[in-house]
Amino acid sequence: MIRSMTGYGKAEGTYNGIKIIVEIKSVNHRYLEVTVRLPSPLSLWELEIRKRVAEIFSRGKLEMFIKIETEKEADCGRKLSLNVPLLCNYYELLLQIKKELNLSEEVTLAQLSGMKDLFVSAEPLTDQDGLKVVLLGVVEEALAAASQMRRKEGEMLCQVMKAGGNLVEERLVEIRARGPLVIDEYRKRLNERIRELTNGLPLDEGRLMTEVAIMAEKSDITEEVDRLRSHLGQFYELLSASAPVGRQLDFLVQEMGREANTMGAKSNDLASSRTIIEVKGEIAKLKEQIQNIE
Repeated sequence: MIRSMTGYGKAEGTYNGIKIIVEIKSVNHRYLEVTVRLPSPLSLWELEIRKRVAEIFSRGKLEMFIKIETEKEADCGRKLSLNVPLLCNYYELLLQIKKELNLSEEVTLAQLSGMKDLFVSAEPLTDQDGLKVVLLGVVEEALAAASQMRRKEGEMLCQVMKAGGNLVEERLVEIRARGPLVIDEYRKRLNERIRELTNGLPLDEGRLMTEVAIMAEKSDITEEVDRLRSHLGQFYELLSASAPVGRQLDFLVQEMGREANTMGAKSNDLASSRTIIEVKGEIAKLKEQIQNIE
């Protein structure tokens, strides 16, 4: 079953007084774009986390937020150290702001001490191997939750798109059924017009039929209707696929749109043109919905 690129997942876990919270948000994107925001004690495993995301998802803009919270008892007595490179960076930036804005105020200790992440733990939070196992387990739960939501969204989109495809197919049946009527109506109109212009003189039936045949050939959209119906067959097959098919669906619906445009350009029948406009509108809706398919 197809999957949407819209999803959300959250999971929590604890290890030795440390609470790990993982939150995932994903939206549609042409490719897979992953952003992982995590505290420095967990940065050792960022590459493994990214690799796991790529194994589960193939498209979408995905943001993962990982937070850790330690119990007060666990924090008691923990030694801290100063992040000197970050402190220097902050100081240089503050001096740059002062210079750019021509400020007279000096950079103070109070300003610097309030900067984020200046004080870090001088001790490891806990056993690294145990922390890694818990972290990756929580990440896995959050990914599973996000994937489940994307599947549910995909199921709903699938039903909507199948209904749209069915409507297009119904309109194609109407258009094709009207083809012979259009030719017959044209022949009658042409016959009447010629009689008016010739004051009732005998008609050259051969010439009349030739003109009708030329018109029928120019306005014949049978080939376009057949190709569009064939595209619809492929469309339904892709909707039932288990692998990501968003790009294939997008290409296929573009081809469906081209066939509908050709039909509209060739049609000289008002009723058929109105139905073709309805077909084009439904295809445009399908194209918009497909933008969120993985």
